[in-house]
Amino acid sequence: MLPRQRRVSRVLFDTVLKQSRLTSSDFFTLRLHSSLEKFPARIGVSVSKKVSPLAVKRNLIKRRVNSIVQKKENELRDSIIVVLFPKKSILDLSFSDLEKEVVFILRKSGALRDM
Repeated sequence: MLPRQRRVSRVLFDTVLKQSRLTSSDFFTLRLHSSLEKFPARIGVSVSKKVSPLAVKRNLIKRRVNSIVQKKENELRDSIIVVLFPKKSILDLSFSDLEKEVVFILRKSGALRDM
């Protein structure tokens, strides 16, 4: 689980939805909000009931994505807020493929630092 200071609060979530850049792939839609203030990157994952009506599967997706993001936590740029919205096609992915897709969408959006 991500530490509390790395998670997106409800207030920030609304801000991100209104004022952010949109990036899409086959498996995710990502919203990225950059700020001038200095703070550690914040990450949120929102899995719709359209992806799966079962809460067990939605929670599994959230846990997997959060664990992948936690591994990449040090590579994230500062002062950004990222919200990931998985698509229905994510249910067919293995964990290793999911990890590749999360890294791909984070790179595509510019959320990861160039190393």
